[in-house]
Amino acid sequence: MELVSKHAYKTAALCALGVVIAAFFGFFAKKVENDVVTHLLETSREFIYLGMFSVWGFSVYRRVVQKNVKRMMLVVAVLVVFWLVIREYKWRFITNMDASRLMWYLYYVPLLTIPHLSFLISLCLGKSENYRLPKWIYFLWCITGAIILLVLTNDLHSLAFVFPDGVKSESNYTYGAVFYIAALWGIVLALGSLIVMLMRCRVPKSKRLVWLPMIPFAAAVVYIIIFQMNIPVLSLFIGDLAIVDCLLFVLYFECCIQSGLIQSNTRYNDLFSASKTLGMQIFDSAYDLKYASLDAEHISPEIIKKYDDKGIILPGGKLLRKMPIRGGWAVWTEDISELLRVREELEDRQEELGERNALLELEYRREREHRAIEVQNKLYDLMNRKTASQLRAINALTDKYTLVSDPTEKRRILAEISVLGSFIKRRRDIVLTAEASGFAPEAKLVNALAESFHALKKLGISGAYLVDTGKEYIPVALIAEAYDFFEFCVEADLRNLRNLSVMITSVNGHLRCSVVSDGNIDALSLKESFPAAFVDEDECVLPLEGRNNDD
Repeated sequence: MELVSKHAYKTAALCALGVVIAAFFGFFAKKVENDVVTHLLETSREFIYLGMFSVWGFSVYRRVVQKNVKRMMLVVAVLVVFWLVIREYKWRFITNMDASRLMWYLYYVPLLTIPHLSFLISLCLGKSENYRLPKWIYFLWCITGAIILLVLTNDLHSLAFVFPDGVKSESNYTYGAVFYIAALWGIVLALGSLIVMLMRCRVPKSKRLVWLPMIPFAAAVVYIIIFQMNIPVLSLFIGDLAIVDCLLFVLYFECCIQSGLIQSNTRYNDLFSASKTLGMQIFDSAYDLKYASLDAEHISPEIIKKYDDKGIILPGGKLLRKMPIRGGWAVWTEDISELLRVREELEDRQEELGERNALLELEYRREREHRAIEVQNKLYDLMNRKTASQLRAINALTDKYTLVSDPTEKRRILAEISVLGSFIKRRRDIVLTAEASGFAPEAKLVNALAESFHALKKLGISGAYLVDTGKEYIPVALIAEAYDFFEFCVEADLRNLRNLSVMITSVNGHLRCSVVSDGNIDALSLKESFPAAFVDEDECVLPLEGRNNDD
């Protein structure tokens, strides 16, 4: 790869030509005796320099990538132009000696600020856009500002320039301590900036890149020697200190840009010609090809115009992408053949998993239906077990009903079937409730007893019931046990039963069910069916929970 691009060579050649022309204008301005021609030549020279440095500042704005570096380099360009303006203003328009001397002191504002900015630029290289300079930089600014202030106020103390005869004249002076401090400070900042730039350089270290920014330093040393020798012939061309310093400053920054120490967005031809895996092309706004890498595929501008920046897939598994840039479009291709293969495999796997999920879902539905049937069968068996004796009794009563002819007996048989049927109905409801939840409201037991007593009235059995548990919800198991105990007492002597009362209450904090009837209840059968029950005179008692020793 070439060290600098062909465009940079052309720009450097034009700048060198401008410097030569300006130098000859200055040379002839001193030789020509005609004041008009002299003024015209000197003015033309100034305009050439101002135009060159202004164009250089604009090129910095276009080329430099990092924002912080770009801003500081633009300030450098402004300081260079400022230096030339005050120089021209000093020699052309100022007639007062004090004002002219102040303009001379102002030379040191750009003379010290530009090296300071070059050092700050070197610190920003390689950093992010949001990078902020460290706080100790303010101390350096204090030093630079203090030196500039001492130079500007030299007429008060004469520490920078000493006037031996007491007359403050630019033609008769010697250097003071502040001048040497200012010169040393500027050299330290300039050398520091170069060292930091070389340390943070991102391009490969090679001799070709290292020596290029050193050219301005070598030129500055040679110029100081020649300037001090005061050779008359050379002084006609390079005797203007301000012009030479401005040129050396600009040359230093330009060498840093061209060597890669300061990143820029130039040399696209070299970049694209050296790229073998980039696959990128740059088109202008009219879709004319401007740059292309070596492996870039030829793509018709019509295809690029047709599709937006989301991209399209080209034959061969390549994705065409484009992105708007200033003045045109960036177009590139990405090899996504492997991604397409993986996507195809994933789609096949997704289809396979979809089929498998469908089978699993079908099996799940069947299993759920099977379990539902099992639960239903379980409930059916449970309800049959809980009401088996009543079902057998109903069958026996039904057979008996067909054999008797007495209407009164038939009505009694139907009443008994109604009593047993109401129990079966309510008992099965309790079974279903127990399957759904472990607790039920107290009202469920009340409703069950109410329906049973309603059926008992058909047999001429009178009675009453009381449910007062003191709880809104009670366990379903206790409801079932109390209702079973009540039904046992009813069925024990249904033929002879005439009076019946039931109380389900809380005694000393414990639930108990007591049944008082005038029927004959076999204590042994009661104990066999309900081991916790006992008979107290004509009252049958069943502790439902927390049975104590007194019971």
